[in-house]
Amino acid sequence: MTVTTKATVRVSTADLRDALNAVIPLAKKTSTGDDEIEHRVRLIFAASWLLICATNGQATGLAKVSIVEDSRGVLGVLEPDDGPMIVDLRPRRVKLILQQFKPRATDPTVDQAIQFSIDTTAKTLQATDVGGFWSDGESVVFPIEEAVDAFPDIVSLTGRALNGIGTSQVGKPLVTDSTLLSLFRPAGKAYGHPLQVESTGNADSRGFVVSCGARFLGTVESRHQDDDSLKSRDKWRNSWRDLLPARLAAV
Repeated sequence: MTVTTKATVRVSTADLRDALNAVIPLAKKTSTGDDEIEHRVRLIFAASWLLICATNGQATGLAKVSIVEDSRGVLGVLEPDDGPMIVDLRPRRVKLILQQFKPRATDPTVDQAIQFSIDTTAKTLQATDVGGFWSDGESVVFPIEEAVDAFPDIVSLTGRALNGIGTSQVGKPLVTDSTLLSLFRPAGKAYGHPLQVESTGNADSRGFVVSCGARFLGTVESRHQDDDSLKSRDKWRNSWRDLLPARLAAV
């Protein structure tokens, strides 16, 4: 049995757009030097799901999209020699997919879908509109980025973080930049659910899990153990204690 190098996979246009919009803000912005490793969005064509993930080194995002048709065989089952097909795209090209393929809001009865044609030998990914905004069959081809071993295994990382929720009953603060937290806002907008942030691991670990509905999971790193952060927070907290006694005195 040989490893599959070509496949066609079909997904819902709306589901794909939600996932891409939720994940792409978490990709590293810069594309030079060491940052180039994380300047990508990873598409993982697994047995039943297309998993889409990205990271900027401090936070990760992982979204899942149901696969509705798959040329690799019975839907949900991969051949023994096959594993998930992995495709890395530049964030700019992911944005082009969002610009090119839009849902047809005027006709919800149409089966609006995107068909991906993956060729890992030629290193190309072709996206074809199927009953969407444009005429059926319009497509665009993107080059696949070279795979890099240094890119984090976001699926495994997220799984460990998810399993670590509730490990410690001791509360710990989430201390991070507001700009970093704002990167999860598009997930809330895409899926229409509130964001839920939960600590993972023991009281000394820096991990937190961010979830949004049934199809998005992220992680974010806290700076609560940094010495400078601890000193500043204690100072600020004591200042508030001096100002806010149990009963505020009249001025």
